[in-house]
Amino acid sequence: MTRRLSRATRGIGASVPFLRLLLLSISASLPIASAAAATNQFRGVNWADSRDNFQSGVIYVSGLSASDTYSSAATVAGRIMDQFVAKLDANSVRLPINEATVSQYWSTYTGAIDTLLAQGSVILCYWSNAHGSKPADMTAFWNMWTTVVNKYGGNSNVYFELYNEPNAYSKADLGNLYNSWLTQFTSVPRGRVILDGTSMAQNVPDIGSDGRFDGCLLAVHEYSMFGDSSWTTESQWINHFKGYVGSYSDRTVCTEWGGPMSPGSKNGVNYDSMDYNSSPTNYFEAYIRGISSQLRTWNMGSFYWAGLKDGDWYSMTTKSGSGSGITLSVANPSGLDRLQYAWGYLPGGDGGVGGSTGGAGTGGSTGSGGADAGSGTGRGGAGGGTGGAGTTSPAGTTGGNGGRGGASGTGGASGRGGGAGATTRAGGAGGGAVVTGGAIGAGGDAVATGGMASGSGGTAVGSGGVVATGGVTPTTGGTTSVVGGTSGGAGGTSTEKGNGGNSGSGGVGGGATTSGGSGGEIRPSTTDQARESGCSCAIARSSHGAGAGLALLLGIVALSTVRRALRAARRRRSGR
Repeated sequence: MTRRLSRATRGIGASVPFLRLLLLSISASLPIASAAAATNQFRGVNWADSRDNFQSGVIYVSGLSASDTYSSAATVAGRIMDQFVAKLDANSVRLPINEATVSQYWSTYTGAIDTLLAQGSVILCYWSNAHGSKPADMTAFWNMWTTVVNKYGGNSNVYFELYNEPNAYSKADLGNLYNSWLTQFTSVPRGRVILDGTSMAQNVPDIGSDGRFDGCLLAVHEYSMFGDSSWTTESQWINHFKGYVGSYSDRTVCTEWGGPMSPGSKNGVNYDSMDYNSSPTNYFEAYIRGISSQLRTWNMGSFYWAGLKDGDWYSMTTKSGSGSGITLSVANPSGLDRLQYAWGYLPGGDGGVGGSTGGAGTGGSTGSGGADAGSGTGRGGAGGGTGGAGTTSPAGTTGGNGGRGGASGTGGASGRGGGAGATTRAGGAGGGAVVTGGAIGAGGDAVATGGMASGSGGTAVGSGGVVATGGVTPTTGGTTSVVGGTSGGAGGTSTEKGNGGNSGSGGVGGGATTSGGSGGEIRPSTTDQARESGCSCAIARSSHGAGAGLALLLGIVALSTVRRALRAARRRRSGR
């Protein structure tokens, strides 16, 4: 029997080297999943208690109080999340929990959580009662997490950050705590579990290198207070940040980073509002620019501290009103620019300056408006100038039209209807028609000339310039018409990924024509960037298709070879 099997397989054995080569070729042609990843699906902010989130009692995030119900908490969260999305372009919020909040306030707090989840992702993160302290009652700690996981464990948009800044634990003890959580809550996918690095979430490799936590996300925190006030270059902060993350950037989320967005003081030094779009003049500016640059380089998702925290000069927004009347204002537009830059957005150029006043003649000549702004943040061009005085014309023509507000960009904050050319970021849903000066913007400013105060970014004759008539036809063919139409309103301001103002036009007539200013520099948008990065993906898909074809062809050859060998073996057994 053994001899027969040996003879039967001899032909096949002769083909083994060829088959080995064939299998190697096939495996080489198959697509291999990249070991690298990114966490930039998170464009997040922290929503925090004005007292800070380290509380032994219930945590009340800014805008909520003990008197709220599920319904009123949902109303507050809806107003705040609407504006986080519209004004910051955030898609995720990090919320604090502790034992008291879950045991005493859960029926109210879930109103806020559920409402946030309707528009994005939520991280629920545990805060102890103070820095450097462990949970006072581990039974209450585990009961808290059981309640939270039972409620949201099945929601794919909820992430669980097990312990904020766990500096009360040694590396070994923290690892054991994390492992206990994972062992108890096995139904939660590891990709939705976030583990802070040791100390103040400053040592990611301590946790990332532990094989028990494979598949989990990691968290890092970076603040200027962790470094040195003498560091006034971006590279110093970048190098510091790299040391915290090590080789684990592909699965790390920066769940806290931030700096001053309003005037304030630290260590006896007063700071005015800072310009984070210019070269740094102090360590705060160097920190914000350096950290935002490195986050962008890593494609790392981040949660700014804080998106909203009443009374905190780090807060990206300031709140006015209450309940359904809450309004958020961006505290520092240049700080928002850097936050969005960290999220992967690109800056843009300014729009051109509008044309000068038309010359004298029949109705006045045309003053050309400013050209469109480049993609990104930029001011729209000013409108055309005033039409010149008429001479012997019939009716005077209309004045210049207002420049158009920035159009809504993909993924970016929307452009604003025609305003006074201010640089304030506010968001219309897009500039309107050129002639009417803007139709559907969502927040135009009061206009300096030729416009109206806009609550909605421009009406048929609002925030982009009132269309004035050029003059009345003389009833008896008079010798001089009235003065030409008024100048168009100033162009709107485009926001991130929006367009700048279109050209305004002055009155029509026979005078000399003066041209408008040139448009801003056109820079690649986020969509362009995504398109460029997509090129390699397209090539990879093409090569994978070709590899699959090769694998099929080689497989056919292998089968043919094996069949011939088996037929030869059968012939030898039968004596043929």
